This record gives sequence, C-alpha cells and structure tokens, in this order.
Amino acid sequence: QAQLEVLARADASKGGVFVDLGSGLGKMVLAAALPGVFSECRGVEILPELHESAVQARGALLSDLAGRGLPPPSEVSLRCGDMLREESVADADVVFVFATCFPPEVMSSLEAKLSEEMRRGARLVLVSKQLAGCGADFAPFGDNNGYLSV
Repeated sequence: QAQLEVLARADASKGGVFVDLGSGLGKMVLAAALPGVFSECRGVEILPELHESAVQARGALLSDLAGRGLPPPSEVSLRCGDMLREESVADADVVFVFATCFPPEVMSSLEAKLSEEMRRGARLVLVSKQLAGCGADFAPFGDNNGYLSV
C-alpha cells in the first residue's frame, strides 16, 4: 500500500523508466511494474542475499500473474551490483532511493551521482535522508515516523 502511495506522489508519466538504487528485496521495483505505468523498471542491490530474494519474488510474481491469466507487468530487471558505479540513471524518469541505512559517505557519493546523471525533469523520490546540497522539503510519511521528499 505504502509503495503505491509513494509512486503516486512521484507523478510518473506513462512509458517512463523507474530506477531503484539500493533495491533490497525488490518491493518498489515490482510495485512500480505492476500498474504498467512505466515501460521499464530497474533495481540494483549490492547485497547478494537481498538481490537473490528480489529475483525469487519477481519469478513468483510472474508465475502468479500467468497462473491467473493476467498480463505480465512492465519490463523488470534486477541486478546485483554497486548502485554508485554500475547503474546509470541518465534515462530514468523516476529514481527511488530508500536511504535509511546509507552512511554519510554513501549519501555524499549518491548526491554527486544524481546531480551528474539525472536529466532535467526527472523525479527523485528519496525516503528518510536528505541530500546536503538539495533544498527539497521533507514531509512526514508512513506509520513509522519516516520522511519523504519527491
């Protein structure tokens, strides 16, 4: 439920590209793919065990949809790798980052990456942490005292 609310706040246009940096179990990537708004949904996760769980979840989702005679979601790709080095966001319309566990040095590198690669008009959905050089407003979000900026 919360994933869909976050995606609604991103105000994505039909046919865009969604990228989740630090995609963990793949929940946001799969949630973004289900409504068919995006043409492509990508996630990159550095921890192999989380990546493998995301791949299994993707397989289970595709199998469930096929078993119900429903069309597959948007194209989904999940990669195990370093979000700062191995995933470009240059073509992304929406970039999602759940940054709760990212230390300051990762946030600094992430900010440099985003400012260098994101194109004008792309949307950043950042949960729980702020970017030092960004004047974005964070608003309370969710039941666990989290914050969200779009």
